[in-house]
Amino acid sequence: MAPLQCKQMLIKREGGTPTNKSQRDNTIDILKGIGIILMVIGHAGSPQLLHDYIYTFHMPLFFIASGYFFSVKSISNKLQFFIKKIKGIYKPFVLCSILFLLLHNIFFKIGIINDMYGSVDGATSHLYSIKEIAYHAFLIFAKMDGYEGFLLGAYWFMRALFLSSLILCFGTWVLNIIFKSAEKSIFTLAILCLITGGIIKYTHIHIPFIAQGGYREMVGVFFMSVGFFMRKYKEFLSKNSFVLIVCIIVSFALFIIHPASIEMKSGFVDWMIIPFSGISGTYVIYYLSQRWNKSNVIISYMGQKSLWILTLHLLVFKLSELLEIYIYDLPIQMIGCHTIIPPIDNCFFILHTVVAVSVPTFIAYVMTTKREA
Repeated sequence: MAPLQCKQMLIKREGGTPTNKSQRDNTIDILKGIGIILMVIGHAGSPQLLHDYIYTFHMPLFFIASGYFFSVKSISNKLQFFIKKIKGIYKPFVLCSILFLLLHNIFFKIGIINDMYGSVDGATSHLYSIKEIAYHAFLIFAKMDGYEGFLLGAYWFMRALFLSSLILCFGTWVLNIIFKSAEKSIFTLAILCLITGGIIKYTHIHIPFIAQGGYREMVGVFFMSVGFFMRKYKEFLSKNSFVLIVCIIVSFALFIIHPASIEMKSGFVDWMIIPFSGISGTYVIYYLSQRWNKSNVIISYMGQKSLWILTLHLLVFKLSELLEIYIYDLPIQMIGCHTIIPPIDNCFFILHTVVAVSVPTFIAYVMTTKREA
């Protein structure tokens, strides 16, 4: 028997399939890489116009990227899907949140978090008592809440992604009993969740037991569903430059009309616009990611390690902020500003972005390389 046939038989016997790393489709990794860079730019004190435009689609992009890999097989393997999300989202959320919680008082004592400077709305922090630490730990485990807001402020996305994933899977399973079609079920669920998000914004009624009310979780299900259908019709979308042109026009036109976002402070008008701005903006990045599929190894790697950047970027900002404090002779206590020292030079956000993207990526490379070794 030829060596190639032996190899194929061995792979088949082990339940695998032949793989070729050179044929790997890195489109979604690049999409996530660009998305995480845009997120950091948005947090780095970028000019207001750039900041507002990024917010019209950068978080929908991550929901869409996650939904891109949702499989209808998950509704018949719900326990396996649940365990996968526990390991992939809930576990790292809890571990990192508890670590930052235990370090909170140390961060406070060295000034990284302080009671003199805080967020733009005036919120500051303080030393935690044992009772407060225990309470925050309870919230972290029970509600995926209570994380360190000044250094893990973007972690709301972890909770939203976890809950949105579960709602998508179990909601599709329930509706599939009625429709006998997974695709119809996903489409119906997407519309129901989007409507629910609108009701939350219009009435200000929150979903019980979900931290921050559940609006972003409902909208998250909608965008994950978009990702599912984007993969289904990827051949059509990848070759249709007309769709690209339309999405570019829609994205910028809606930004001019109203720069929507899914931030907590967003209103009912944002809810009406964000489905269109989120999809159109994400598609433009998706289209570019397909074209750069073979050439952007670094951005692809950043996409694979986006959780590291999400977790560490606000803390790593402090490195470049030290330079900013030195150059402009600012009070050292301003290191505790959240998310960043209010911009003095509009170009300084570039340095903040480079540092906050490259350092976590390097740490991820070192840590994962050691683990693999």
